[in-house]
Amino acid sequence: MEPTQGFDEAGVLAAVERVREALKDMDARRLAACFAEDADFNAPPGTWLRGRKAIEETHEAIFSPTPQPGRVSFAQAKSTTRVLGVRFLRPDVAVVDWEWTQSGATFDGQPWPDRRGMLSMVWTRDEDAEWRVRVWRNKDYAQLVGAPK
Repeated sequence: MEPTQGFDEAGVLAAVERVREALKDMDARRLAACFAEDADFNAPPGTWLRGRKAIEETHEAIFSPTPQPGRVSFAQAKSTTRVLGVRFLRPDVAVVDWEWTQSGATFDGQPWPDRRGMLSMVWTRDEDAEWRVRVWRNKDYAQLVGAPK
């Protein structure tokens, strides 16, 4: 028997696709809806957010076509993602790892170097049967010891 047999891998992957689409469309509200109310979000360069509201507000600023001075902007960025795997810890808890690339972002109006990295997400199936991100851990490969070149 395969480790994920009988688990809702299709449901998890459908939820992952909702995250991908919200990111591609730069839709902060749809992205935040993919997270649990008390989600924990960590991303380079040191972003640490707690809760769906903070995730939505931060991404509204990041996705804005008129970014605030001193802020990163993904308004012109292009990204790719590739799911590396889904691992179930319990029937209602899954870990999803994906690789990503990004180009075209700016910081304070200046080009930000192209980036690539790995994201690990812990997903839980809530009482409404929806899969939501509970924990988001994102790292640039340049910051990881032993990362692929």
